[in-house]
Amino acid sequence: MDLERLRGRLGRKACVILDMAAGDNTLSEIGERLGFAGQYARMAGKEVRAAVAALNAALGEEERVAA
Repeated sequence: MDLERLRGRLGRKACVILDMAAGDNTLSEIGERLGFAGQYARMAGKEVRAAVAALNAALGEEERVAA
């Protein structure tokens, strides 16, 4: 699957989260980018897990289509 199609399938929010998580951003930084403030910024872990699950689902779907 090419990158543009994968990003289109995932959506903007998941792509931003995955890009930040792949970099050197902390969960607090990701949470702040998502609009969480203070101690709630740590709630970004849930969002990162959801974005990874979406990525895995998109890649798994592509494998089923290819087979």
